[in-house]
Amino acid sequence: MYTKEEAIARKRARDNAAYAKRIGRDVGNAGRPANTPDVLWSKVDKRGDNECWNWLGYKNEQGYGRVMINDYSYYAHRVIYNLVHPNVITLNAPKSSSDMGFLLHTCDNPSCCNPKHLFVGTHLDNMRDKMAKGRSPDFGGDKGPRCKLSMSQAKEIRELRKSGISAKELAVKFNISLSSIKTLLRGKSYKE
Repeated sequence: MYTKEEAIARKRARDNAAYAKRIGRDVGNAGRPANTPDVLWSKVDKRGDNECWNWLGYKNEQGYGRVMINDYSYYAHRVIYNLVHPNVITLNAPKSSSDMGFLLHTCDNPSCCNPKHLFVGTHLDNMRDKMAKGRSPDFGGDKGPRCKLSMSQAKEIRELRKSGISAKELAVKFNISLSSIKTLLRGKSYKE
């Protein structure tokens, strides 16, 4: 038998758990230590100055470390970089792709938190880095996942258009949209 106060506390705990389950979030991380700088550094496998320092805590599907601070989730490498270089970046990545403040890895290891392997740039810098290192798929010509034509068909369409066949007739003949035919004819797609 519980006292009235104990019964109320137990009901409140059940209600909180039901609410947390309903919204898909943990409420009140009882027993979990706060992520102080010491706790955060304890989750980093610090090695030599030029080696990767892998995050030992939770990682998402892409391999990036994630950490909770004041009920918000952040990338671990951003948090560690901010501990070493305060106020250079914000903990949240920039919302605009043109803003400075994206954190790029020189080592291409998503779980690495070594500040010497990280540098600040824009989204465009990140995409250029990805292309330069060959980590971006080649979607040139007819290699894209949404391509409906081969390069030989694209060449045929261009030749048929030069011979006088309308773009609308070509769209029907090749079973693609008129806008796709026009994009191809302007040279914006299926580039050789």
